[in-house]
Amino acid sequence: MTENNSKLWITILVFSFVILWIIKIGYDDFRLSNDQRFTIGSTLGWKRTGKGPVIAYRFSVNNKSYENNASAGKDTVDVDSGRYFVRFLPSDPTVSRVMWDSPVPACIGEPPPNGWADIPSCE
Repeated sequence: MTENNSKLWITILVFSFVILWIIKIGYDDFRLSNDQRFTIGSTLGWKRTGKGPVIAYRFSVNNKSYENNASAGKDTVDVDSGRYFVRFLPSDPTVSRVMWDSPVPACIGEPPPNGWADIPSCE
C-alpha cells in the first residue's frame, strides 16, 4: 500500500468514527425523549478530554453509581459541589444528560433509588 492509500484509509476511518459517534448521540437523545427518569447528580470537578475541558458528575440509580461528563460554561456551574438534575434512561442509566440549567433546590432531598418520573418541586 502506498503512503497516499494509507492516508486515505485513515481519513475514511476517522470520518466514519465521527459519523457513528454523531448517530449514537442522536439515538441516545431519541431514546431519552421517549423514556426518561430523573435523579440528582453531584459535580466532581473539571476534567480534560480530547474534546476540551468538561465537568464530571456522578449519580446513583438503584444503588449503583454512574459517572459521566459534559460540557458547560465555567461561570454557570458550581463545579466543586453542585447538585443538578440528571435525565437517564431507566433501562440503561449509562445514557444520561445532566441538566446544567436545573440546579437542585435545597428543599429537595435524596431521590428514590429508581429516580423520579418528573422533576420534583419544593411545593
